[in-house]
Amino acid sequence: AIGSFLLVTGFYMFGIYTAYYTYCGYGAYAGGKCLLPVYKNLEKEEAPEITIQADAPVIQSFTNWCGRLESVLVFVKSLPDDPAGSLRFSLLDDTQQTLASRDFPIKDIGTREYLELPVVTPPGSRDGTYVIRLEAVGLASPFEEIIVSGTRSDNYPGQLSVNGIEKNYDLLIRYLCTGP
Repeated sequence: AIGSFLLVTGFYMFGIYTAYYTYCGYGAYAGGKCLLPVYKNLEKEEAPEITIQADAPVIQSFTNWCGRLESVLVFVKSLPDDPAGSLRFSLLDDTQQTLASRDFPIKDIGTREYLELPVVTPPGSRDGTYVIRLEAVGLASPFEEIIVSGTRSDNYPGQLSVNGIEKNYDLLIRYLCTGP
């Protein structure tokens, strides 16, 4: 009985520790992936809108707080009516070397959902600083725009700049890692 009590108490304490005192939570310790940042009470409908226009890149830096980075996701709020053009989604490391880049045709992007860019990072990339770069390419007119969502506050270490102008909020992003 004492052994069972100690075993159950140990598992319970481990669950409490992973739920409240780690970044990734229990799922990552049980073999799952770690999806960060964890937003609390996030309102996507009234979030700030970040406009991506031709020749006006959006740049967001962030620090990876979990294991090896596998993909980065950005929440797309709205797209131009004309399906011409694409969204160039790039991930750079802290030395501005491109780790992954892909042009997503506008006709293939869904609105009000995350757009995912898979990435392969070198081992030991935990706590690395990365930069997301979003650019509109080949839009039908210079007035067309792609809108992505932001967050009302600075939710994670990093800086957002739109066409070279720094903002006081962040892009609504997620990133997926292997383990904690």
